[in-house]
Amino acid sequence: MNRPPRPIRQPFALAVLLVAALAGLAWGQGMPRVALVAAEDLRPGNAVVIEADGLTPDAAYLVRLEGPDGVVVEEPLPQTNGAGRLTLDLLVAGRHTISLAGPDLEARFFLRVEDAPPVAVDPEPTPAVPEPAAPEPAGPEPTEAPTEPERAPAPTEAPPAAPAQPEPTPQPAPAPERAPDPTPVPPATTSAVVLVVEDGVVVARDGLGEPRWRLAFPAGAGDVTTALTHLGRGWLAVGHQVLEVDLERGAILARVATSGTIVDLQPVGTGLNVRSEVATAGRPRSVEARLEGGVLTPAAVFDPTSDLFGALRREAASVDADARAAVDPTNPYLHLAAARAAAAAGDDAGAAAAVDAALASATTFYDLARLARDLAADGRLEDADRAMANLLCGLLHPGFVDVPQHHLRAIRGQPRGDRAPDALRGP
Repeated sequence: MNRPPRPIRQPFALAVLLVAALAGLAWGQGMPRVALVAAEDLRPGNAVVIEADGLTPDAAYLVRLEGPDGVVVEEPLPQTNGAGRLTLDLLVAGRHTISLAGPDLEARFFLRVEDAPPVAVDPEPTPAVPEPAAPEPAGPEPTEAPTEPERAPAPTEAPPAAPAQPEPTPQPAPAPERAPDPTPVPPATTSAVVLVVEDGVVVARDGLGEPRWRLAFPAGAGDVTTALTHLGRGWLAVGHQVLEVDLERGAILARVATSGTIVDLQPVGTGLNVRSEVATAGRPRSVEARLEGGVLTPAAVFDPTSDLFGALRREAASVDADARAAVDPTNPYLHLAAARAAAAAGDDAGAAAAVDAALASATTFYDLARLARDLAADGRLEDADRAMANLLCGLLHPGFVDVPQHHLRAIRGQPRGDRAPDALRGP
């Protein structure tokens, strides 16, 4: 008789000890606890459940599943009042690693999923040979009872007619017996998305490895060096900028400029660590920064001779602006192109809305300075002043208290010199 797999709960003692060592917590201070609920014999298609309590309320915890085929799935652990639970599907056979990381916690489990055994086919039953019956004991011969001879019917009598039988009602043929349904296999999980870079193109693949969307970048935008998911969000390193992408559609949601070409992007905790190669006054050096909540710390410092300043402008000039803006609303020069097209068509309201979008999406001082020049050249002097006002506010941010002189020299070509703020004038 086959026995169904019995769920077992595995407290991860090693992870608890590691938590105590890393966080420096005393045993009586509510240490996080982690357990894995799994079957004794895991097969492809089975699910496991990771449970945790004693977590930091409202903090972000990440569950990472790494399969034997190298596919990595990351999902945030949903939690309420410090307790969390998440179900994971194991789709293929082999060794799996499941980890849970977050504030004061780092736990890891190793599981092996075995191939499903072949279904045993019962052999054809061999017909049983009946055993010969034992002979009965001898007894007296039975005496036959005398029988009365049959009386012949009278020649004039006809045999009685058989009573009429009703016509049998036709019955439908019995339906063949239906074989029992096989054990249902849970559907494959396709919600998790993995980002990979293939020949410079970002490809999002679902849990089955099928492509969901692709995102390419034109020449001049910079090389795509990294694509990853972290805490349910997608991140790309393109040239000197970190981009957040929508995992469902592949649209760009936000971008943050760093000091130079990004050479390494790693998820750490609830943010990202970024390492860039910077050439300041022609001397290369490495700069590390922390990106969290859309803010880069320390703030980026730019080399005025770098060709990175024109990356977005070059990208907008080499694509269909309307089509690309639907995928990337964070490039201000795509909106500027839309404003010029609307103005040429006599759509003043559409042109004004596109200019507003361009100013809202420009986040660096050099893009705002370039927009101010372009808007002034188009005769939109009031809009050019708005761009310069945004630029000045950005430079007065706490990250730019001491404005580098080469930043000021880079933007001194603002459009209306007679009204330029004193902070932007120079020798």
